[in-house]
Amino acid sequence: GCQPQSQPVRLQAGNNTVSQILTAPPTVPRWTPHLYGMGPRALFDVAISVLDGTSTVLTSHSVKNIGFRSIALVTDSTPGGPDANGSGNSSFYLMINNQRVLCRGSNLVPFSMFNGQVTDAYIARTLQSFVDANMNTLRIWGGGTYL
Repeated sequence: GCQPQSQPVRLQAGNNTVSQILTAPPTVPRWTPHLYGMGPRALFDVAISVLDGTSTVLTSHSVKNIGFRSIALVTDSTPGGPDANGSGNSSFYLMINNQRVLCRGSNLVPFSMFNGQVTDAYIARTLQSFVDANMNTLRIWGGGTYL
């Protein structure tokens, strides 16, 4: 298992917003894209606790299914990329966990122009159809509508 990370933060009376960047040690297995074959899709649980000055837990919350990965968009302008020799060939791909990934996907537009008209079951069935079609990338066009 992983060693817990902690970050002391001084809170003021009232509402507080705290941001914390989680950095996974190199030994932690990385999340991989659907159907890409880079190993199991490693997901972890994260527990967040707020303690007072005497280490008494005031509140606790757990978040499940957190994955750690590195990602980079590689384009022609990337130093050392495929067009470094001036061939004029263009490139546009993702590197996930330092491995080139072929993106297979589709676009998703809002299901309906009327909020509340689409059921969770319909959305789940539609997303499952992308998985069944061996897609690993989904570009979501928001257009002012929240999915």
